[in-house]
Amino acid sequence: MAHSSVIARLAKTDFVNEVSKLPAEESKFIRKLLDQFLQDQVSQVQGLFDSCNITFQYAKTHSVLLKDCERTRITLARKLPQSISQEGREVLLSQMDRVMENKLEAIRETFKEKFGESIFNYLGADGKTKKLFGLFG
Repeated sequence: MAHSSVIARLAKTDFVNEVSKLPAEESKFIRKLLDQFLQDQVSQVQGLFDSCNITFQYAKTHSVLLKDCERTRITLARKLPQSISQEGREVLLSQMDRVMENKLEAIRETFKEKFGESIFNYLGADGKTKKLFGLFG
């Protein structure tokens, strides 16, 4: 299994400072959610890095994940127990956003590491896949 330093950096994302400001029970619950979320994101990036050897597919995956970020955020926000305070929700969502931004950055950097060129050769300025021969959109 290849292991990029970029992926290792993503895996070391720490939430202690932000989460520790919350009440103990809520902090523990949110920390557990964030740790699992981070682990899932690292696994996705590692899997992509290890198994995808096609530039267009790698770029398309970035595009799909970018579009999926907002849906994931909304879904999780709706599923949170009512017992989570507004401050807890804000901390959770801001830290999820941070992980997702770092994940997308890791995908862009691992693309360059793996293929020796910028992923933006395959993506539009918005980070979504360019239309190439009608294949993506």
